[in-house]
Amino acid sequence: MGIRPPALNDMSDSSPVLARIQPAFGTTRAVAVIAILHVILGLTIWFATAVDVTIPASAISAEQGAAYVVPARPHVGFPYTLPTDTSAAPTASRLLLFEDGKALGPAHVVHADIRQSGGGRYSHWNDGIYFSASDGSDPRTTGRTYSYVSSTTLHPAILLPAIALLALADACLLVAWRRPLISFVRAHGMRLLYATASISVIVSAWRRLGRSAR
Repeated sequence: MGIRPPALNDMSDSSPVLARIQPAFGTTRAVAVIAILHVILGLTIWFATAVDVTIPASAISAEQGAAYVVPARPHVGFPYTLPTDTSAAPTASRLLLFEDGKALGPAHVVHADIRQSGGGRYSHWNDGIYFSASDGSDPRTTGRTYSYVSSTTLHPAILLPAIALLALADACLLVAWRRPLISFVRAHGMRLLYATASISVIVSAWRRLGRSAR
């Protein structure tokens, strides 16, 4: 009499253990998932495609004064987009314009200055490149080769929500599992550091190999 069944004793004794194991297991999974999402987003941004286009003379049109214009609508695969200057972001473009392999500039110039002063000034505005030849000549008839290169970015419709969701997930994780996270970092901090350093080295080497192959 007065002795509880063994099953109840087992449950009572093991419940503190389960209480410690289950949150830790859930925290580990949550940290792993969020970390993987961060890595995926980072790699997607890091490995953004680039465009390299030679401009045919037939695509160049006279604009006004020393300015000429050419469409800049290269094919960019999803989910990337080619950043351009706009009234809201007048220096967003990353495009570099070349004349016979030599860089023209300055870039992001007001169109009125391109028309009046020429001298290689240019502007990548929306879907067009407004530019001038280095010596004020007509780029359609000199026989010079004009080309441009530009990196791409994730489309804002994807990038901004992704950053917002990851920031929210990070905040929730920090608030809900602050103590387990501190323990997790203390236990696995060096492994995380080594993994991050290894990924950075591999990614950098990969990009250098890709550039040298070009």
